Amino acid sequence: MGQLVMSFRGLCLHVNDGNGMLPDGVRHRIIAVNATQGANSQFGPLPAHHCFLKANQGTIDALSAALVPKFLDGWNVQVANALGPPVVVSIPNLPRLSTFSPDMSLWPDLRHAGAPAPDACCFVDIAMGKIEDHQFQVEGIDDPGFYSTWTVDTDGEPQLIFQPRHGSPISVTVPSTPEGETLRDENGVPGSIVLHNSTTTDVDSANDFALYYLARQGGIPSKFSRLLPGQTFANPAIDMTTSCSNSQYP
Repeated sequence: MGQLVMSFRGLCLHVNDGNGMLPDGVRHRIIAVNATQGANSQFGPLPAHHCFLKANQGTIDALSAALVPKFLDGWNVQVANALGPPVVVSIPNLPRLSTFSPDMSLWPDLRHAGAPAPDACCFVDIAMGKIEDHQFQVEGIDDPGFYSTWTVDTDGEPQLIFQPRHGSPISVTVPSTPEGETLRDENGVPGSIVLHNSTTTDVDSANDFALYYLARQGGIPSKFSRLLPGQTFANPAIDMTTSCSNSQYP
């Protein structure tokens, strides 16, 4: 038996199955919101975020041999040989989009089967395992943001299936994640692979939490019912504030 531990950071939106919200067989979906162009809003220009994978050496070697793109844009990712009971999701600390925009409603194409339409760069579709939230540990910031981690047992080494928006699926077998493994250069983030949906430069914005609402029908609202999380930080660090951490819908 193997194990995959995969973390998510940046503009990653968690959606639980409920009332037929997700396709058959998908109990939880993590959406990398498409913010590749950034956005203009009442907060001014918001920075572009890009979806990409980072991994420790053995895993990145396997991925690089099979996947050509530097950035993920229109991909569905699943673990073909996942084992265990239905997924358990424990993410109580991740902010809910409906807290700030009560009429929040996802674009319908974020709920369909297969690879994502242009409103998302990537879907990670999950049926088994455990998903938990964690808080970044950042020196000099009192209340840094949260990220999430998925842990799942596999029948042998993990077999990842990448379904592009156009073309045939690609199967990649990666090394099992050792117990206690953390990502290099990721401030102690657990696992052997991380899905980023983040800025790729030193650009950061205290208000880029608003970019989550690119997943909302109608886009970023003209006003919010309360201050966005990033507006509470006077000195944000790149990728570490609530403004650029996982969220959940509803």
